[in-house]
Amino acid sequence: MDNHPFLAIYEFSGLSTTDPLDQTARAQGSGPLADSGLTAITSNANELVFAATGLPASYSGTPTAGAGYALLEQNTGRARAANEAAIASSNRIICRDLWSGSGSNWTAVLATFKP
Repeated sequence: MDNHPFLAIYEFSGLSTTDPLDQTARAQGSGPLADSGLTAITSNANELVFAATGLPASYSGTPTAGAGYALLEQNTGRARAANEAAIASSNRIICRDLWSGSGSNWTAVLATFKP
């Protein structure tokens, strides 16, 4: 099996400088939606929600961001991956789906960050 690592680095302003990470979720599966699973209720309103998915090298679809999310990057090389971000408007449980457009194996992760 070939490994095809992917790394993207982002810098966001306005987050807590002492304890920014709030909630996380992760899952693996297959199908047209990469679903991270549910987080616990977020601690604050206006948290940054960052989600990413990894796809097999053979994936040929085009991932699209969910409503209210911005697609930040899509790697179309051998390390197929995409990520998206949004600001959660209230304290809530978050589950993020990234539409992959075709049935495929996927890995999905999500993290929320406190302002």
